[in-house]
Amino acid sequence: MRILIVGGGVSGLGLANRLAQHGIIATVIEKTGGYGGVGFTLKLWPFGTNQLQRMGFQDDLERVMAPFIKHKAMTSSGNQLVSMTGDPFSTYGSTVTLKRKDLMEILLGGAKRRGVEVKFNTTVERIEESEDEVTVTLSDGSTDTYDLVVGADGIYSQVRKIVFGSMPLNFTGYVGYAWWLDPSEWPTVEGTQEYFGSGKLFGVYTSKDAMCVFCVFPGPQNSPKQKDERIDHVISVFSDFGGIVPDVLRRLKLLNKPDELFYHDYSDFRMDRWHTGRFVLIGDACHAFLPTGAFGSSMALESACVLADELSSTDLQRIQNALQQYFERRKPRVDRLQTGSRKMLKMMLVSNPILTWARNKLVNVALFKPVVKEIKKVHEEPF
Repeated sequence: MRILIVGGGVSGLGLANRLAQHGIIATVIEKTGGYGGVGFTLKLWPFGTNQLQRMGFQDDLERVMAPFIKHKAMTSSGNQLVSMTGDPFSTYGSTVTLKRKDLMEILLGGAKRRGVEVKFNTTVERIEESEDEVTVTLSDGSTDTYDLVVGADGIYSQVRKIVFGSMPLNFTGYVGYAWWLDPSEWPTVEGTQEYFGSGKLFGVYTSKDAMCVFCVFPGPQNSPKQKDERIDHVISVFSDFGGIVPDVLRRLKLLNKPDELFYHDYSDFRMDRWHTGRFVLIGDACHAFLPTGAFGSSMALESACVLADELSSTDLQRIQNALQQYFERRKPRVDRLQTGSRKMLKMMLVSNPILTWARNKLVNVALFKPVVKEIKKVHEEPF
C-alpha cells in the first residue's frame, strides 16, 4: 500500500512508525525545516505513553522525560487551592512531561531507522484523485501516485482545506503566550504551578532540564501584539498576580526578547467526517484539542495506532471499510474528551467575581476530582 502522510508532527510520524511495524513504509512530508524551535513542554498521559511503548520507544522516552508527580493550583494572589503529589494514574502506565522537540526526535529517529522517507521544507502543490489512486505534486517539483493520502498537517490543515473545503475553528475568546524559562533560576519549582485569576491563567510547567510558561487571557482571535509590545502587554495583564508570577515577569522584562514569546489562539476543531475517497485526516487536522486538558499529543498517538492497525489488516479493495472502522473507533472518544476540555476551560477561566470565588472554594470537588475521574475512565475503556 502506497501512503503519503502530509505533516510530520506527532500524529504523522506516529502513524509512519506504527505502519512500518506492520511492514507498510509510508512517505512523510513536513513543511518546516526541523523541530528545534517548534513547541514547548507537553504532557503525555498513560494512554499516550502506552502507544509509544507499542512503537518500541520506551527506552528513548525514559531518557528525555520527567515523571509527572506534583501539581499545585493557586489563587491569583498565590494562596494554595490544591496540591497533588504522586501520579493518580500510575496503575495504567506512566504520566510524563517532556519537550515537544524531544518527542519529535524520538519519532523521527524511529521512522528513519525503519526506512521511512521524511522530506522537510516540502508541501503539497496539487492533488488529483482518480478511482484507483491519487496523484500528488509536491513543492520540490516531484510527482507521484499513492493509494492513500493522510492529512496529518495540524489544525490549519492544507489537506483538509483541499479535500473538504474551508471550515471554521471553534475559537473560545481566549488567547495566550508561551515562553521558556531557565530552570536553573527556579530550583524550588517542581511539577506544575497554575495561578487562577478572574478570567486569566498563568501556568509554570517543568520537565527534564526544561521549564516554560503558558498564560491565557481574553482577547480577539488572531490578534498577536506587535513584537515590541508583547512583553509589556503580558506584564500588564498579570500585574495583579502574586506567588512566583511577579518574579517570572521581572525576568521576562530583563529577557527583552519578544521574538521568543509564542502567541496562541485558544481554538479547537471537530468535524463529522474524517475521510472521503482516498483521503483521511488524523490528529489536529480532524480533532484539535484545547491545551487545557493536555490531551492532544496522547490522543494523536492513539489515533495513529488505531489507523495503522486498521490499514494493516485490510487490502486496497476494502480500504474504505478500514477508514470507517478507524473513524467509528475514535470519534466518540475524541468528542467526549474535547467536550471535557471545553468544560475545563470554562471552569478554569470564569471571570465573574462571585463565580471566581466559588471556583476557588470548590476547585478540588468541581474541577480536579471530575478530571481525575474522567481520565481514569478513558484508560479503562477499549479504544
